[in-house]
Amino acid sequence: MAIVKANYLPTRSPRVRHLARSIRYYTWRGPAGGVGRLAAPRGWVCHGGRALGWAAVRDNAREDARLYRYAYRLVLSTAAAPLGVEDYAATLGRRFARWYLVEHRDGTHPHAHVIAFTDRRLGRGDLAGQRRRLAAREQARLQARGQSSRGAG
Repeated sequence: MAIVKANYLPTRSPRVRHLARSIRYYTWRGPAGGVGRLAAPRGWVCHGGRALGWAAVRDNAREDARLYRYAYRLVLSTAAAPLGVEDYAATLGRRFARWYLVEHRDGTHPHAHVIAFTDRRLGRGDLAGQRRRLAAREQARLQARGQSSRGAG
């Protein structure tokens, strides 16, 4: 089952400064349940496919908040099949001008946290479309895994 959770902040709001806290939390949160802190930070990937460290994401997000009207924090999650960065990127589609993604693969359900920017507030249909794209990616991974395991025997 594909899950897309989203909340947004108008970038003109004073609360947009909370993005830096979210970025730090997503980067360093400990495994399974968020207990403790990781010994090394998780790596981020940006909209162009480039790998970034958390400080670069924090600084870029601060600049993006000046350029775009809305900042979104999203969680993209699947229960049946783990996805990769390319799957998450396809799920984000063209809805966001800029985005930054970090994967959490520890625990019982792999997921990704995304900080994304746009000039347009997303509606239910937009989020439902993301959920459908995520579910389609999950289904494709399940089918590929089923075909490869059948062909190996």
